[in-house]
Amino acid sequence: MIHPLAKYTTLFTFLIALLICLAYVFTGDMQYGFVGLYYFFGAGIINVIIMIFLAIIGGKGSVYLLLNIPTAIVFFAIGIYFTSIMRVTLINHTGGNIRNIKITGCEDEQLDLLENGDSETIWIDIEHDCQIEMAYTTSKGKRKSEVIMGYVTNGMGQKYEHYIGKSEYYNLNF
Repeated sequence: MIHPLAKYTTLFTFLIALLICLAYVFTGDMQYGFVGLYYFFGAGIINVIIMIFLAIIGGKGSVYLLLNIPTAIVFFAIGIYFTSIMRVTLINHTGGNIRNIKITGCEDEQLDLLENGDSETIWIDIEHDCQIEMAYTTSKGKRKSEVIMGYVTNGMGQKYEHYIGKSEYYNLNF
């Protein structure tokens, strides 16, 4: 019979790691990434201690604790993937519809139309150091361009809101 300590440690380790991973993916907040990294090491140490304890008392189920290793690798890979992606939400507060939106820099993206008050999230791969810029045509036919982010690099991935028509400094998320 599997020792309850092995079952519950495996289950709780997995659930806590899943919550941290989901929090990072949905918020894009790097603090969750750091929490996940520290949790990875802390949970690893705790799992090893429990495995040793189960080996000493002859408890069965320490193999279940090993199931956390591939799970940790998958969650770690997900975290690494999202650090190389900028998820930029473009918010149109220009007072009119904008057309022919071209995003350049790390990766080229294009939107045909963004109506006033609407938003659209684009995912941009960060493969190297770059600047993310956009150009668009206003409802009056005037061509404008602006910087979304002045500098990004791999490992800097996050969620970011950009208010179109505002300066880069207005859009900073503190």
